[in-house]
Amino acid sequence: MKADYNQDLATVLQKEGKAEAELVRELSGDGNDKCPYIINNLMVFTSDRSGGQGGFDLYFSKYGNGSWSPPVNMGDKINSPKDEYRPIVNDFYIGRGGGLNDLLIFSS
Repeated sequence: MKADYNQDLATVLQKEGKAEAELVRELSGDGNDKCPYIINNLMVFTSDRSGGQGGFDLYFSKYGNGSWSPPVNMGDKINSPKDEYRPIVNDFYIGRGGGLNDLLIFSS
C-alpha cells in the first residue's frame, strides 16, 4: 500500500556546525526509497518504485566518479511479490579450538 508521502534518500553534510540534507537525485524515484545500507561503494536500499516485483523491492547502486549509478532492481531471485526490507550484509567469523595449533575458523 502506497503511503500518503514520498520518502527519498539523502546525504547529510555538516557545514560550519550545521547539518544540511541534500537529496540524492540520481537515486530518487517515483516511489518511496528508504532503508539504505552502504558498504564500500555499494548501496542497497528498499523501494516501492514502479517496475518492481511487488510491494517494496531491493535495489542496488554503485558509487564512482562522484555520483551513484542508476538503481538496479535485484530481480526475482531476491525480490518477491511481497515486501523486502532493511538489507544488511555482514560477515560472521568465529574461531574454535581445543588447544595449541588446533584452531578452526568458521564463517557464515
